[in-house]
Amino acid sequence: MKFTENQQKAISHFKSPALVLAVPGAGKTTVLLNRIKYLEQVHNIDPKSILSITFSKSQAVDMKERFSEKFPETDSAYFSTIHSFCYYIIKLHYKMNNRIFKILESNNDINKYLVIRNIIRKVNKTNSKDEDVEKFLQYYGYCKNMMIFKDFPKFDIQNFEQIYLEYENFKKKNFYIDFDDMLTKSFEILNEDDYILKRIKRKYKFFQVDEGQDTSKIQFELIKKIAYPENNLFIVADDDQSIYSFRGADPSYLLDFNKIFPDASIYYIDQNFRCSDKIVNASNLFIKQNKNRYNKDVTSTKSSDKKIIIKFTQNFLSMFSYLKNNINPEKKTAILYRKNISSIALSKYLHDQDIDFHSRYQKDDFYNHFVLNDILKMIAFSENKTSVGLFRDIYYKLNSYIKKTSINQLETYDESMPILDRLLDDSTLSRFYVDRFMDLKSFFSGIKRAKGSKKIDIIMNDIDYKTYIEDSVLLQNQKISLDLLIEIYKYLFKDCECYEDFINEIENLKTIQKDSIKHTSNLNLLTVHSAKGLEFDEVFIIDLIDGEFPTNIDSNNKNYENIFEEERRMFYVAMTRAKDKLTLLSPKTRNSVEVDSSQFLKDIIEIENNLKN
Repeated sequence: MKFTENQQKAISHFKSPALVLAVPGAGKTTVLLNRIKYLEQVHNIDPKSILSITFSKSQAVDMKERFSEKFPETDSAYFSTIHSFCYYIIKLHYKMNNRIFKILESNNDINKYLVIRNIIRKVNKTNSKDEDVEKFLQYYGYCKNMMIFKDFPKFDIQNFEQIYLEYENFKKKNFYIDFDDMLTKSFEILNEDDYILKRIKRKYKFFQVDEGQDTSKIQFELIKKIAYPENNLFIVADDDQSIYSFRGADPSYLLDFNKIFPDASIYYIDQNFRCSDKIVNASNLFIKQNKNRYNKDVTSTKSSDKKIIIKFTQNFLSMFSYLKNNINPEKKTAILYRKNISSIALSKYLHDQDIDFHSRYQKDDFYNHFVLNDILKMIAFSENKTSVGLFRDIYYKLNSYIKKTSINQLETYDESMPILDRLLDDSTLSRFYVDRFMDLKSFFSGIKRAKGSKKIDIIMNDIDYKTYIEDSVLLQNQKISLDLLIEIYKYLFKDCECYEDFINEIENLKTIQKDSIKHTSNLNLLTVHSAKGLEFDEVFIIDLIDGEFPTNIDSNNKNYENIFEEERRMFYVAMTRAKDKLTLLSPKTRNSVEVDSSQFLKDIIEIENNLKN
């Protein structure tokens, strides 16, 4: 196989630390695999003494298979995920010390989701939802990866520190270790058990790290520990593709590599074999607007006359129609978006149009969203106006000014009496409350009479429920456009006449999404995070609206620049998934309200205009 000059330089690196900055489509895996063979052939290094670490099981398996296929005559080197390697360290240490441990993960009878759910319920004295558990696990994993064990950041979860400590105590008491503990526990062992550390250093003399930009603080410290003092550490990374800060990925060490290792070599593999020159030129100029990065001048090996397509549509339905008319079923295609919510209505649309697709969306957070739950409860109450339980859940969201004492008195009435009639059955009521309760009677009667999306309009506008949501801290924390939510609800439920229809439509949509996970199709619906590492003939990036991609960022946030630069890197990753054709789509309205297009889209338009000139 013929290598480029820069690839050959990286492959030929022998000892001492090295950072290989490999742009998208540069053949980084080729470099890693061929360097193993180079070390064996030229320097007589046993491949079994070379440890190659990556961050997903599929990548580790793929690298091992490709190495065996390319070099069948060579004893296989060791390819491992970071967590598998850490598990090996823990298992070795515990076996030598006659200690036991158990893995606490989701496939066991006692799993961490149930444990954390119970701890949240105990600490906060309230029922915990799936999203509460997911949110805690995200923050918990972040702290472990960033080596934050006290003085925790302010997370938007009640009593985080207490829940964290309760969870740690439960595991310690019951000899459990979870996925994130594998990192902290193995690092602890390497610091305390000199025999284990020396044993690993005797076994492995060379260390290779794939996808180095995804490395967290503790992962890097662990890798540094086992590579010291020879520091035969070979890291392949692209600082421009670092998009996992929410998991604790910390690429700052890449930018400080020469400070950490003064004798380090840095290699640039800046030729993109994947993307056309049009895509490479635009994406390269786009990412150069970030300040905290290595400067690279990326080139393409593929000349093309296909320009980047930029399309503004009136709304999301016309955007879906454009997609339907421009997707080539013969081409491997991706529709990419910033957040999973962009796939909800699109999934239904494609299904209704008999267009097969594959997606990875598995979470139920859309169906558990508090706005949808409120809507469903209001519709249910409009059909069952005697339910105290339903009314208790929604009364304070209706701009009704009803006192809690009045709610508590509702159960003293005849069960067959409508709730609002019970409230009106008070001779001491002021004219204000009489009028308000009469308005609510009219409101719920209107919901019951209305059909489909009209029900949503009444709920949002007739009693200022929309204002209530807009002021909600919960919605602000989720950084989701309310008009996008309303637009999706109105589309999904346009044919629903009653509460049962709404529930059936939700179940139907869940089935569509679950089936799409099993489907094998040329058309793929993916978040940018899910698409990282993949490539497609054609890519459509949708919902390019300000506040959606890039997401809303508080301008007063002290980390504003870092967060915005990661958003820019995300868009760069999305662009560089496309081999031949790239289309950028931006609706002009959300729920009939005009919206501003994405700053990133404006940047690309300016770049494209400058390239023409």
